[in-house]
Amino acid sequence: MAWPQGLLVLSVFLFLTSAQAASSTVGRYPDLLPPSTQPSKPIFKHKRWNVDPQGGLLSVVVPVYPMPSELGALRNQLRTFAKFFDTSSVAEYIIASPAADVVNTIAYLQTVISETANLSTVQFRVVSDGDCVPEMESGMPAATENSYPGWAKQGLVKLACAKLVQTPFYLLLDTDIFFVHHAKAEDLFKHYLCTEFSPVCDMARKVGYQAKNDVYPLYHRTEDQLQWLLETSKTLQLSVPLDWRAALGVTPQIISTDVAQQLGAWIEHRFRQKSWTEYLLEFLPPAYNKGGDNGWATPWTDYMLYWVFATHANVFEDYHTDANMLQTTAIWSEEQFNSWSPCRDTFEYDMGYFSSIQGSIGLPADKVWDKMTECFEWQVERTKREAAGQDTSNMKLGSGALKANTKQKAKPSRTRLLE
Repeated sequence: MAWPQGLLVLSVFLFLTSAQAASSTVGRYPDLLPPSTQPSKPIFKHKRWNVDPQGGLLSVVVPVYPMPSELGALRNQLRTFAKFFDTSSVAEYIIASPAADVVNTIAYLQTVISETANLSTVQFRVVSDGDCVPEMESGMPAATENSYPGWAKQGLVKLACAKLVQTPFYLLLDTDIFFVHHAKAEDLFKHYLCTEFSPVCDMARKVGYQAKNDVYPLYHRTEDQLQWLLETSKTLQLSVPLDWRAALGVTPQIISTDVAQQLGAWIEHRFRQKSWTEYLLEFLPPAYNKGGDNGWATPWTDYMLYWVFATHANVFEDYHTDANMLQTTAIWSEEQFNSWSPCRDTFEYDMGYFSSIQGSIGLPADKVWDKMTECFEWQVERTKREAAGQDTSNMKLGSGALKANTKQKAKPSRTRLLE
C-alpha cells in the first residue's frame, strides 16, 4: 500500500524529532549508560613507572629458613651473584626470615659479605616474614614451625613482600638457586618501544620493559601442575581455560610488584576480607584434609595465584614475555650431582642465567661449592693461557686438577626444569 505523501513526511519528522529528544535526554558517550549501569571499579589499575634500568628496574627477594643447609646454600648463591651478576644493577636484595631468626640471619649475612668480593656495595635488607605477612609476626600461630607447610608460608612471603619492594619488578629466588652467567638486570627484560600505555619504561619514556619469564604451555604440564592450576582457580573462583596458552613455571621467576600487590587487594575486595594472606592461610587446612592418606591436596600455589589473577585482569602480557631462558638446568638427585660436570653442563653452557641443586637432596653446601670451584679454577687457567697466546683447545677439567685431552670435546647436557 502506498503511503500518502503528507503522512510519510509527518512520520519522518516525528521520528527525527523523537530521536533528537532521546539523544538530548540520554546524552553522549560516556554518559549513555544510566547511573545504575555505570562501569564498576576496574579490577586492575596500571601504575606508570619511569625508571633507570641500572639499579631502578629490579630487586631480589629470597625467603630463608635459617637452618645450616639453607644458610650454606644462600652463601653459594651470593658468591655466584657476586661473581657473575652486575650487583650495581640490582636495587635491593631482600632476605625474608622467620621473626625469631632475623638476628642470626643478619649475623650470617655479614660474615658472607665480609668474605666475598663485590658484595660490600650491595643494598641488602633482612626482614621478618611478619613484615610481609602480618599473620607470621612473632607470637602469631602461623609463625610456629609446624602451623602450615613451609612451601605455603614461603609462597605467601614471596607475594606479600611486594609491599616492601621499591622497583617495578622483583626476582624471586629460593636459596638453592645460583647464578651461572654474566649478566645485568636489564638483560632479564625484553625491550620494546614505550607508548603512553606502557606500564614500565625508562626515564625518557623511550624504552619499555617486559620481564623474560620461564613459561610452559598448559597442555605440556604434568598432572600435578594442572591440579595446582585447577585448585588455585577454584580458590579464587575464577575460570581458567586449559588451552594453548602458557603459564608461569616455578622459581626462579620475575614478577610485577603492581600485579602482586593488586592480587592481594582484589582478594580482599572479592571475598570481603581484611587480610588476603589470612584468607589464603585459613583456606589451607580444610583443603588439605581432602588429600587423606595420599597427602594434602594443594588449594593454591604462589605462581598460580599470580598467573590466574594476571590472566583474568588481562595484564599478564603487559609485564611479561615468554622466553624460557631464566633457568635451563637443574640437579634433582645425588646421582645427577655425581655425574654433573659444572663447566660443561652449566657454567659453560650458553643458555640460562640460573641453575639449581635441589635442597631436598641434602647435599652439604661446601661439597657443592667445591665442585663449582673446580670449574672456576679451570676458567681462570684458560683465561691466563689465552692471554699468553697459548692453545686452550686441549684443556679438560679433571677431578680436582687441570688435565689435557686432545681427543674429547664433550657436548653440553642439561636437565630440564620441568620434565
